[in-house]
Amino acid sequence: MDSRLIELFWSHVDKRGPSECWNWTASLMNGYGQFTIRKPVRRSINASRFSWIIAYGGELSSSKVLVCHECDNRKCCNPAHLFLGSHAVNSNDMVRKKRQAFGTKNGQSKFPDSIIDKIEALRQTGLSHSKIGKLVGVSQQHVCQILNKTRRALCR
Repeated sequence: MDSRLIELFWSHVDKRGPSECWNWTASLMNGYGQFTIRKPVRRSINASRFSWIIAYGGELSSSKVLVCHECDNRKCCNPAHLFLGSHAVNSNDMVRKKRQAFGTKNGQSKFPDSIIDKIEALRQTGLSHSKIGKLVGVSQQHVCQILNKTRRALCR
C-alpha cells in the first residue's frame, strides 16, 4: 500500500491514547467516516475499514465482512476498537449492548407500550391470541408476534 496514501488517511484522524477513540475528522456518510482514494480509480471506502486494512493487512474482499466497532463510535478508526463480523454478528453485538430501540423508541413501532402491556396482561388470564386481538383492536397475528417477541419493532 502506498505510504503517501496511508499518511493522507492518518492526517484525517484525531489520534489519541491507545485505548481512546481515534475520530475521523473529514467527510461522513450516515455518521461513518468516508475516505476517498483517487488512484487508480476514484472510490470511497469506510474510514474504519481502511484503518483495519492498514493495521492488519490485506483487502477485505467481501462486502459481507463488516468492520464493527467495540466502542460503538461510528467515527472511530482506532484499530484496537475494531473487529470483523457479519451482519448477524454486528446485530447481535447491538442487541447485547442494548443499543437496539425497542417498543415506542423504535421508529417502526406500531403500538404504544400501553397496548403491549395490555396484551401481555390479557395473555396471563389464559385468553387466546385471537380473543386478545379482538379486545385490544389488533390482529391475532400481531398479538402472536408481540407475545413471542418475533417482531422486534413491536416488542420491548
